[in-house]
Amino acid sequence: MGGWLAYNVSARRAHPAHDDSGATWAPQESGTPYPLNAVSFVDANIGTAVRYFGTILRTTDGGATWTPQSSGTYTHLNGVFFADANTGTAVGDSGMILRTTDGGATWTQFQETDYDLYAVWLADAQTGWVVGDRGTILHTDTGGE
Repeated sequence: MGGWLAYNVSARRAHPAHDDSGATWAPQESGTPYPLNAVSFVDANIGTAVRYFGTILRTTDGGATWTPQSSGTYTHLNGVFFADANTGTAVGDSGMILRTTDGGATWTQFQETDYDLYAVWLADAQTGWVVGDRGTILHTDTGGE
């Protein structure tokens, strides 16, 4: 079973696992020379990565190519998670929460706190959790709306 790990991303590479349960890893070019902060894949092909300055990158070919998406912000993004190919959330500094329901073609901004947010996990398209500075935990069962 294959998987994904985003480490050594400052070297411009996301590392997909081979079909050997992660025993070996092969570098892939992300197209950016800057560090990536998080990556989320919904299957072996569709994934999204985030970084500082509101950068969002999307792949639909298992990471062979990455396409920038417009986040509408320059806020540093620290975490991303997709519940399915279309529904995802990215989180960042100063309470920034971005949500998409169209695979990242458009992102809607929310701010529920002033604290930096670092990670997000979605159980499904409506239910999720975000964590951040000072013990912040945010929960939604309405898709963040």
